[in-house]
Amino acid sequence: MFLIKIEKNTFAIPFRTHINHRFSFLTVPAEKKGIDFSKAVVIYKSSYIDNTRKAIINRQERKVIMKDEVKIINKFSKYVRDYKSLIQKGERRFYYAFSTLQYFHQELGIDNIKTNSKEY
Repeated sequence: MFLIKIEKNTFAIPFRTHINHRFSFLTVPAEKKGIDFSKAVVIYKSSYIDNTRKAIINRQERKVIMKDEVKIINKFSKYVRDYKSLIQKGERRFYYAFSTLQYFHQELGIDNIKTNSKEY
């Protein structure tokens, strides 16, 4: 997991392979490996994060992440902002249909969804 704190929320974003959409940050583009924004979850308690075990990550991926950490944070922040904006406008878009953000509206401060929302 890649951890990011945005506003008051801490997000855990998983590393995945075979990513076939743009809501990600590819660390090994040729192999479609990277960090998948669409599967991010909000971490409620820091005790949910296991700091007792060392994470193992591909050396090449680690190098990319260390170099582009700010770029990853900015891209994910935009992903969250865009999602919130669409939902607050009462719109739903197909490309967010599988986003885990739909389960965290209260945490994102968008628990009051307009009832005239368009379906996917």
